[in-house]
Amino acid sequence: MTFMRNLGDLSPYEARDPAGFVESMRRLKERSGLTYRELEVKAARNGDMLARSTLADVLGRTNLPRPDVLAAFVRACGVSGSGCGRTRGSGSPRGRSSRRRWRPNQAPAPRS
Repeated sequence: MTFMRNLGDLSPYEARDPAGFVESMRRLKERSGLTYRELEVKAARNGDMLARSTLADVLGRTNLPRPDVLAAFVRACGVSGSGCGRTRGSGSPRGRSSRRRWRPNQAPAPRS
């Protein structure tokens, strides 16, 4: 399995707002070289549900995707070591209680 390791300018921490975050997702999809259909198939092989229509909707908007969709997308793109482990319980990688509203110019929380 091939994993993307050098993400360079694709860091989501550089995003200033939700639209910037989604733009980094678009660039990740482009860099992966995969079609929506191929991403859907790869997600299924990973045990995730990621309908290509859902992904097209997410990448066509400027608001943040659900955590489970984001995690499935990142795994399907082949990013390793991204902290997007298997979701548990509520569909969020860390549970619903960690879900926060986006605030412009808010520094990302440090990773533990």
